[in-house]
Amino acid sequence: MSAANHTRRVIQEQVDYYRKRAPEYDDWFFQRGRYDAGESRRAEWQEEIEAARAALRSLGEVDDALELACGTGLWTEHLLRQARRLTAVDASPEVIELALERVRHDPRVVFEVADLFAYQPVQRYDLVAFTFWLSHVPPERLTGFFDLLRRCLRPGGRLYAVDQAAMPHKRTSADGLQARDLADGSAYRVVKVYYGKAELEALFAEHGFRAEVTVTPSLWVAVATPPTP
Repeated sequence: MSAANHTRRVIQEQVDYYRKRAPEYDDWFFQRGRYDAGESRRAEWQEEIEAARAALRSLGEVDDALELACGTGLWTEHLLRQARRLTAVDASPEVIELALERVRHDPRVVFEVADLFAYQPVQRYDLVAFTFWLSHVPPERLTGFFDLLRRCLRPGGRLYAVDQAAMPHKRTSADGLQARDLADGSAYRVVKVYYGKAELEALFAEHGFRAEVTVTPSLWVAVATPPTP
């Protein structure tokens, strides 16, 4: 199998996983059920999430925002507090249904089901956000993803991103894939690349973006600006 075909199969398996995981995703985010690591860890996690959201709030209000890989709307509802208009995109119609309910079908947000690796924006935005997504981009697709970000941003626009950080007990495997299972016992492989602060700053710089990266015990938060035309 060619490398390109292998990558396409891995991406499709990742999409299938997140479509089926839609009803479980919020349990992971809120540390409930089988994802419960105890009250202390849950409190620490919520402090980290609040720090990440504070960084988002610090960007202020914008006219038009784009959210890539919006998931179940956990960040969509916060983006709507700052954006007059929001476009939210995900490959899973199942998570978009949940996101619609979370934002109470707010007319200011337009949801789109689309393959993010083939997505073609119809306009440019003041803010482009993607949370818990960069780690799922295959390394060989990073150049295309950053090209997409440049096409999405207006002059003076900014990127906002959050994801899990590299830690001693969480490292990228040799093949860049991670085994995942669902409550029903089904198993999948997803792309999972953990980045540290220096790696992220270098990655953004390699693609022409100037990024300010902050880290918490298990997360990184990046705010970046595109290259000057």
